Amino acid sequence: MIGPGLAGGLIHALTAPFAIALDAITFLVSALMLRRIVARNDVPNPSAGAGIWIEIGEGLKLVWQNRTLWGLAWLAGTWQFLHHMQIAVLILFATREIGLSAGAIGVAYAFGGLGCVLASMSAQRLSARFGIGPVIVHGLILTAFGWQAFGLIGGPGWVATLALGGAMLVFDFGAVLYGINYLALRQAITPDRLLGRMTATMRFLTVTSAPLGSLVGGALATAIGLRGTLLTVGILGLVLSGAAVLWSPVRRHHTLPAPAAE
Repeated sequence: MIGPGLAGGLIHALTAPFAIALDAITFLVSALMLRRIVARNDVPNPSAGAGIWIEIGEGLKLVWQNRTLWGLAWLAGTWQFLHHMQIAVLILFATREIGLSAGAIGVAYAFGGLGCVLASMSAQRLSARFGIGPVIVHGLILTAFGWQAFGLIGGPGWVATLALGGAMLVFDFGAVLYGINYLALRQAITPDRLLGRMTATMRFLTVTSAPLGSLVGGALATAIGLRGTLLTVGILGLVLSGAAVLWSPVRRHHTLPAPAAE
């Protein structure tokens, strides 16, 4: 929550390269701490030693044959595409079109951190009350509203800062709400021994759309402008949410299923 605001202050006071170098050091510290974790795997793996291509095939087959996993994959892949369209232009929009400083942008992003905290605190309670599938879909809807709000921001510096902060809060609240329940559902419906293969397959199918989204976002901004691109992302996000409501099997899951068995 304090990271974005601290980054904005560091950039403003000591320049961006210093802030990036400090960020790199924090990643190094995290890596060293992760090395201290001792992991145990007590789940028997019948296909151990079968070969990497066979294991990749198992992961692809699992996701393809499970309608819920496939529904989660196309939802997440399309969302990543749109999200990286937005990432490609948002900072340029904030600095060039509405004239915000690095410090002001850091303050706005801190509101997004607050949204993350609030969503993590309420995700379980909301999914228990409304159902895990509907909460995933409504999380997507909130992110689309956040994208749309980005493109509508304007006015004096303090107004634009608060508006960007409010939009970030809505977006990050929705993204974390969607993300927590998305991960919980896909793990619950996957047999223990296939969790690694499922995760690798889902990551491949969803994150590979991210660089394409960045490329399209940059090209679209060149053609129609930064604001127009953000508004377009918001509209497409609402279309994605509508598709999830109408056709995705994800919305029909109201409770987490029992642990999957083979």
